[in-house]
Amino acid sequence: MKCTVCGTELGINDKFCSNCGTRLEEMPGLSKSGTVFGSNPNAVNEAAATLKPSKKSHKALTSVITVVVILLVGIGYFCVRNLVTKTYDFDGFSIKLPLVMDESDDSGVLSAMSGANGMFDAKDEAYENGFVFFGYIMIDFKDIPEDQMEYMTEDMFMSMMDTVFEQKKSSNGYEKESLNGNVLKATIENSKGNEVYNYMTCIKSGTKYYIFDFQCLERYKFIFGSRFEKWADTISFED
Repeated sequence: MKCTVCGTELGINDKFCSNCGTRLEEMPGLSKSGTVFGSNPNAVNEAAATLKPSKKSHKALTSVITVVVILLVGIGYFCVRNLVTKTYDFDGFSIKLPLVMDESDDSGVLSAMSGANGMFDAKDEAYENGFVFFGYIMIDFKDIPEDQMEYMTEDMFMSMMDTVFEQKKSSNGYEKESLNGNVLKATIENSKGNEVYNYMTCIKSGTKYYIFDFQCLERYKFIFGSRFEKWADTISFED
C-alpha cells in the first residue's frame, strides 16, 4: 500500500508515512482500517485531477450559450415587430396591425385599381415592415345615383380583381387559392420574382368602397395567413 499523498510505499504496521509524515488516518482515500478506496492507491489524487474543468469545455459551453442568446433575441425581435399589434387610424377607419409599420411607396397589387383615381374620388396608402405589407385603396362613389349603387357590391369588386389578375397571369404568376364573396386569397409574383401571398377583401362604408390587401412572402404564410384574417376583422369604420 502506498501513501495517497506522496506515493511512498507504506509498511503493514506503519502509522504514518516515513516520507511526508502524514498519519494513516489523515490520508485522503483511506478508510479507518487503512484500506484504499478503489484499486489505485492514488485514486483520490487522480479523481481530483479528472474533476478539473476543461478550458475547451468552457469555450464550447460559452459558444452554445451565445448562440442561444442570439436566437432568443432574434425571435423576440421578430415577435415584437410582427406579432404584437396596435391600433392605427386611417382616413375613415381604424385597424390593428403589427407594432412597427413604415409607409411604403409601393401600393402592391392594388396598383391594378390605380386607374380609378382619375375616374372617381379615390385614395390609396401602403405600409410595410420587412415581413408584412398592408395597403388599401378607397374609392368614393358619392356622385353615382343611389339606384345604381345597389349593383356595385363588395363581391363584384373582388370578382373584378380576380379577373384583372387572371388576364395578367402570364406575367404575374397569379395563382388563386380561393374567392369567397368579398375575400380573395391568392399568390402573386412581385417585381423581384418572389411568390407573395395576398389576402384581399372589399368592405363598403356609405358611398365608399375600401379594398384592403395584406401580403407576406409565400414561405411565411403559415405564420401570417391566419393573422391577416384576424387583422381584417379588427377594421372599424367611423360613424
